[in-house]
Amino acid sequence: MVNLGMKRQLFPLLFCIVLFIVISPGCTDTRESDSCSCSCPGDNATAIGLALTNSSVLPYLGHPYTVGGINPRAETTLFKNGDYITIKTTDVMIDTINDTIHVHVDIPNCTVVSVWAQPKMFIPVPAGR
Repeated sequence: MVNLGMKRQLFPLLFCIVLFIVISPGCTDTRESDSCSCSCPGDNATAIGLALTNSSVLPYLGHPYTVGGINPRAETTLFKNGDYITIKTTDVMIDTINDTIHVHVDIPNCTVVSVWAQPKMFIPVPAGR
């Protein structure tokens, strides 16, 4: 006779083990390069961290600043090896007092590929009567 109580106790444990084995390879950086410490490459938090700590972004940041938004489906065109190429990036938009800074991050390669400032358009309010 089979003990059903034992089967019911082992099922959650086996389920958790199988789930861990299936999920864990997708959330680690398996490349042999030591230059990248990204984990879970599609993560918005990774893009924000790369954008805020990159040395080419720091001169654009004024105080105060906030992360205004993230576009994970952005594209940017780069000039590489004498040719223009378009790559998919994550656009991290950082709001400062006068500008919105667009930082295009290539998450799988852990690099910031483009930084540009978009001036904010201030519309004057008409004077009251």
